[in-house]
Amino acid sequence: MAKLRPIELPEEIINDPFRQSEVRFFDACKRLPDTWIVLYSVTWYDGQSEGEADFVIVSPDTGVIVVEVKGGGIGRDENGWYSIDRNEEKHTINDPVKQASNSKGSLLKYLRKDPCFDGRYIPIRHMMCFPNVPSRNAIDLMDIPRKALILHEDLINLKDSILNFAIRNYDDIHRPLSMEDCQKIVDILIPNFEMLYSASLEDTIKDNNNYTQNEGIPEPKPIPTAAVLPEHKYVSDVIKGADCIQCKKEKIKYKLTKEDIVALCKPFTSLILCVTIAYLCSLNLEDLAPFAMIAIAAGVGCLFWLLRIIFEILGDYLWWKNL
Repeated sequence: MAKLRPIELPEEIINDPFRQSEVRFFDACKRLPDTWIVLYSVTWYDGQSEGEADFVIVSPDTGVIVVEVKGGGIGRDENGWYSIDRNEEKHTINDPVKQASNSKGSLLKYLRKDPCFDGRYIPIRHMMCFPNVPSRNAIDLMDIPRKALILHEDLINLKDSILNFAIRNYDDIHRPLSMEDCQKIVDILIPNFEMLYSASLEDTIKDNNNYTQNEGIPEPKPIPTAAVLPEHKYVSDVIKGADCIQCKKEKIKYKLTKEDIVALCKPFTSLILCVTIAYLCSLNLEDLAPFAMIAIAAGVGCLFWLLRIIFEILGDYLWWKNL
């Protein structure tokens, strides 16, 4: 008997009328050799590679086989794939060939990210199982070879049906999987784990606090509230150095803002500029060379911007002192 994961299907799946085809294939897998491992409803995701498969069969004899199961009758027309129920009604379904092929490619990419299989050859193929379709109705198409199909009669001797399509030609480079390799693949796809539980949320918080105190790990500091000035007249405790997060509005109600101080300093800048221009006008500019006049004009401009920078710095200083 093959090693099945899970060992038995849950009752809700067994009693689900829409999953009877999967139940039939699962029961047929029980007759496979004991060196074969059968995984049901497998999903994988690592942030990049993502996929799912109805069944994944792993063994040294077959390599990795991804199986997509579809129940009812199966057909394809110009609108795509469909299934046929017992009342001969058609229902649109996803392309089972594309599903199985995409799952195979995604699974191969996922397995090769593990160091054990990085750069290694992994024999892998995909098959489709239509357990309600008899063999006499099977067709051999370009994208659906008969060997890749598992039909109603094939479930009786499922081992031969799978071996007939599995990769069997190996050489020094393309080697079969060992039993250890098969078990490693199972551990990657369905790892065993155990997470301990706490009796209550209060116990969890208490344990975390004890761990923090015993290990001497500093508790994270709260993020300070940013200052908002001058619209709301609030200031953070980091800027103010106060014990509260934000000061009361009345505490700085009549304080001058930075903009107010800079505005008061600007008339002094204009006054100094006017005095400089008046002094230059009193000079006999006709005796000055053109180069000297250009130098004086440039000097006046530099003086103007220098004074603005000085008053900006002074305004910043007075604003902080004002707080």
